[in-house]
Amino acid sequence: MREAAGALFNDQSLLEVGPELLAMVKERAQLSMNGRFRLCLHHDPGDAIQQMMIACTPRSYSAPHRHPGRVLSYQMVEGRLAVVLFDDAGGISRRIHLGGDGSFCLWLGASQWYMPLAETDVSVFCEVLQGPNARGEAAEWAPWAPAEGSAEASAYLADLRLQVFGERGTP
Repeated sequence: MREAAGALFNDQSLLEVGPELLAMVKERAQLSMNGRFRLCLHHDPGDAIQQMMIACTPRSYSAPHRHPGRVLSYQMVEGRLAVVLFDDAGGISRRIHLGGDGSFCLWLGASQWYMPLAETDVSVFCEVLQGPNARGEAAEWAPWAPAEGSAEASAYLADLRLQVFGERGTP
């Protein structure tokens, strides 16, 4: 496998993901500055189908975004995850909880603003997204939300967690 920022990319013709590899991805998420780590099952950001095992923690902030002209799906592997859907003005339009005893798969149509929030110490899901994403062009970041890594992101995440889970901070 080859490493990129916050991710490992598969470079084999066969990749089996078992408990050891999953444990490593979870550990890397917990140790990362942004609370998230990806194992890319696809070989290259230019591939037509992007398949990723993503581990995230409650401190992970992936700014609200959408994928114009593309669809995606999430399949829960471990833990619980809230997928927050937003209207065009940034208001919460729906919360979908994946994992646990509830739903475990979500298909999301093109142009829907959304963001994942971990409900457990580590949440692991498989994301499948239409590619290519060679230069990050698959995502459009919401103009009404702070950018990842910005000074405002932490406060926005805390307020969002309060709205979604009724708590400030992390579980």
